[in-house]
Amino acid sequence: MSDSPDTKRYGLFTLAIALLVWGGLALVVGSTHIWARPLGGLACLVGAWLVTVSRVHAESDLAAAARHVSLETSERPRPALWALGAGSLIAVGVSFGYLYQDALDGYHDMEPVYFPGQPSCSAPASGAI
Repeated sequence: MSDSPDTKRYGLFTLAIALLVWGGLALVVGSTHIWARPLGGLACLVGAWLVTVSRVHAESDLAAAARHVSLETSERPRPALWALGAGSLIAVGVSFGYLYQDALDGYHDMEPVYFPGQPSCSAPASGAI
């Protein structure tokens, strides 16, 4: 028995929404578990991708025209974009390694880069700059 395309499309959309909800809950509730946040983020990304793949909502004429134009051009990214992506991944990995090593040592070497609006640890106690 084969399902109709609409049944498959809405089933995929339902799975996407379930993944988005599960991923969001994992991000909010599982903040203390080491694997909950990465898996929740991954579930959100896969869910968002499945929403676009399911194509439940019809696209507008403008989006269809943009899709038609993009089909005429090359779809593959240039080597410079691949190099930029690889360099970004390397930079993220090195940054994570340094922050992880600092966390193991008790957060004494690096400034808290994840709170950009907060005063630094070396700021005077009075708050005067």
